[in-house]
Amino acid sequence: MGENFRLRLKEMHPGVADMDAVYEFFCEYGGRVIENCGNPLFYLYTDDSDIKINGNEVIVPYFVRQEGREVTVHAELNDYMDKSRDGYDSYTLKFNTAFGNEPSFFDDFEAFDHNKWSGGEEGWEYRSYKGGFVDNGDMVLRMTVDEPRHVVTTAKSFQQTYGCFSAHMKFPGYKNSPCACNCAFWLCSNVLTPEKIMFNRNPESDASFGKDHAGEIDIIEYSPAFGDFGTATFHYHGWGSYHIQRGKGEIPMHSIREGYHTVSLVWEPDALYWYYDGRLTHVYKGDGIIGAGKERGGDMVVLLQACMHMNPKKEDKGDKSWVGRTLMQDFPMEFRTDWVKVHALKK
Repeated sequence: MGENFRLRLKEMHPGVADMDAVYEFFCEYGGRVIENCGNPLFYLYTDDSDIKINGNEVIVPYFVRQEGREVTVHAELNDYMDKSRDGYDSYTLKFNTAFGNEPSFFDDFEAFDHNKWSGGEEGWEYRSYKGGFVDNGDMVLRMTVDEPRHVVTTAKSFQQTYGCFSAHMKFPGYKNSPCACNCAFWLCSNVLTPEKIMFNRNPESDASFGKDHAGEIDIIEYSPAFGDFGTATFHYHGWGSYHIQRGKGEIPMHSIREGYHTVSLVWEPDALYWYYDGRLTHVYKGDGIIGAGKERGGDMVVLLQACMHMNPKKEDKGDKSWVGRTLMQDFPMEFRTDWVKVHALKK
């Protein structure tokens, strides 16, 4: 190990099921932090032929992580930085999270499977919401002037505690206005059976008031008004007077309005990891998630939602809401999902 030269990992994380995972490294040297942004100030390498190196990134395949194989990464300081010193260090990645060999839930929307999905008010508590339909292998939530709110859920068929939740999706693009709809892929305590909810016990409320102990994890909420940015949000202790929200906005999501993209969440005991196209975007390990899901009633259902938060007919200029304004001529808008896949944690 070279004097004052240290290899550091930015963030250890489990990665997404069925996808490669990227691990970013940086070095500390002589009181400086070196990140290799366009300038190879240090080199990374490994003896494992299954691992790829891209600048300061180490790319680990899914099967390697599933095996629990340790991966040792080596770093050397570029000679021109300081020829008089031997800059060398190493770091070993250890993978402690594994997922089930087969998905616990999967739908590629070859048809609308009513045994998996319920739409509109029958599938959730939103009384004014409509459902979706399947078109060309996608679940489609189409927002029109007359029907601006849609939701489909697994509330009557599937719910799970912990694991990897992924969807391959196409979001609406920008038209004459920002198209300020809210398109969401999220998890939630099952409000159709509130008496069974116990996502995270709220000490201020009686256990019989299930919604005060409910949780919500927004894997993504997106509007074209956001541009190439999305959000990652976590809610707990219900949505009333006890409600607490944590999260991050303005998460870079390159080209999100172009084509399909995979958005994912890994929920582990005491931690949440958000991903965009397999790359880690946000981590939360704070209050509310610690202890969540460990009691009966801690599991969550999967929801796909697309909506305007106000009636577009309410104003001549179109809808206004927390995500902006949509002009009448920009309808209809579609939020399309190619597939949804869930893996449980391996026991």
